[in-house]
Amino acid sequence: MVSNIRNKFIIIGFLLIISLFIYASFNFIFKGPTAPFFIVNNHDVKGHEVTVEVSDQNKKSIMNETYSLEPKGDMSQARPFSLRFYQEKKSISSR
Repeated sequence: MVSNIRNKFIIIGFLLIISLFIYASFNFIFKGPTAPFFIVNNHDVKGHEVTVEVSDQNKKSIMNETYSLEPKGDMSQARPFSLRFYQEKKSISSR
């Protein structure tokens, strides 16, 4: 009886650990790395307006946004969903 309950707890614990591992894996896949896409810091005593433009290797604009930064403020942007699975295409040249 006691060993039967112990086996159930072991199975439940094992399933819980597997579930947490799967959750963490999917969270990383869909949300991307924990590092932000970019960070802009304003160390000045005046506010500033900043335009951030990001282009791909073909100079196609991926993102073009303007932000207002407060004095001594900063802002960060998470990686856009369209870039989470983006891989640079490498060209193969033949001789």
